Amino acid sequence: MKKSETFSSSAKAHAEIVVAQNVAEKKSDKNDSDVNDSDKNNKSKSIQTHVLLFLSQLNWMGMHIVFAVALRSSTRAMVLSFYREMLACVLLTMYCFYVRQRRKKRKRKEMTTDEMTTEVVVTATAEQANDDATKKTKDENGVTSMQIVAVSIVLGAILALIRGSVVLANANAGPDVTSALVLTTPVLTFFFSALLRVEHFSFREVNREHPENVMKVLAILFVTISVAVVCSYKGALMFGDPKEYEAPNVVVGAIWMLTNTLASSVAIVMQKMIINAKIPIEVVNAAMTGIGAFWLLIVGLIAHGTAKDIWTLSSDGLYAVLFGAFFPSAMNLIIFAKSSKLLGPNITARYFLLQPAMTWALDYLVLKDAVYESYVICAVFSAMAMMSFASANSFVRNTTSKKEEEREEEM
Repeated sequence: MKKSETFSSSAKAHAEIVVAQNVAEKKSDKNDSDVNDSDKNNKSKSIQTHVLLFLSQLNWMGMHIVFAVALRSSTRAMVLSFYREMLACVLLTMYCFYVRQRRKKRKRKEMTTDEMTTEVVVTATAEQANDDATKKTKDENGVTSMQIVAVSIVLGAILALIRGSVVLANANAGPDVTSALVLTTPVLTFFFSALLRVEHFSFREVNREHPENVMKVLAILFVTISVAVVCSYKGALMFGDPKEYEAPNVVVGAIWMLTNTLASSVAIVMQKMIINAKIPIEVVNAAMTGIGAFWLLIVGLIAHGTAKDIWTLSSDGLYAVLFGAFFPSAMNLIIFAKSSKLLGPNITARYFLLQPAMTWALDYLVLKDAVYESYVICAVFSAMAMMSFASANSFVRNTTSKKEEEREEEM
């Protein structure tokens, strides 16, 4: 009896080993094909993300114009921002549920017959390991929940500052100067990403051996010239009517817009850090818009009071809220999260360089505001800055591809 039991147990163990080997071989073959498929998918996703980033700047361009119309019809800045973020919170919450359901369906499809076979051959030790893993997962989920709450509170306060400052900048300086100061966003994002070590940069490496750093420094110089030209020099009138609209206080508007770009840069870099920490970014985006709306409500009540006529939106204000919630708020947050994951915060912020020229063109066509010679100079230098950033990224890609080829040759 003992011999037969020993024989049956050894046969069972041998069968388990054979099954495991077959499964491992099939998985290795599957992994090789998955690598090739993933490379193709990453390239297509990268192209799609670049298109979406261009679309995000169209969203911002439209927002500057729509908000300018609403603010000129005596709509309060904080009231406009509060309604916009409340609606955006609802939209992002719906998107969050959609993403969760999609992930569940994907996990069900990934269950193969091989995986089911391996689940059949589970021993008592494996069951014990699963129990330990379950306990560990519960602990990790508890920590993750705390992280989500903490990150959402911080980002919610930053978002409230971003949304409030941009409308205050638009109300005081007008869409022209406001959109010009958007150019500081990629520079500040580059600074914070280097400071927080999300992306590598060192002034000691600005030399022939590291042309990517040279191009980054040139891009920063071009952006500085662009902003300085618009803020200090108007030049000859090219199009539009200069008396059509006069900004109440350009200096105050510029300060608010610099506050906006500073907070936006921090938020873009933080999104990348959140993704690296494997915190669900869609949950954070939904939560932070709700928290941001709460802070905007508090500030709005303190600044404007509770009068019914103040909190009742005009038709222009309603259009601005609907447009701002759907496109620059909800859609752009989703686009920036995807872009930060695939391309990094610096490439994400680089597309802000397109915004001024696009806004000025639409500003002239819709509002008939003046377009000066300085705007053209700014647009040229911002285009040069964007090309410099793009060249820097191409140098980085070529360097990494060469290193990978060298490693493959060594292997």
